[in-house]
Amino acid sequence: MHDVDYSTLVFPNPANSSEVNIKILGRDPAPTHYAVFNLLGKNVQQGKIDNLSSDIIQLSLNNKLVNGTYVIRMMNKEGREVVVEEVNLRR
Repeated sequence: MHDVDYSTLVFPNPANSSEVNIKILGRDPAPTHYAVFNLLGKNVQQGKIDNLSSDIIQLSLNNKLVNGTYVIRMMNKEGREVVVEEVNLRR
């Protein structure tokens, strides 16, 4: 287990649009890409994180995703998972 000296906050949650923000509090774990999974473990979206200089990462979720709970996993450039958050989508 890795020592973690940061925390994250997802907002809005539940999300009522395609835009989700993830705020990193503390030391930045430097995520470079992400993947979104449904609760069955299926990867439903993935991409590169473009706004690396901000402490708030903005993700645009696919408009085809149905209402429900999704897990957002963010990885650093070495591929190590550094952020795992759930978001509830209620459009």
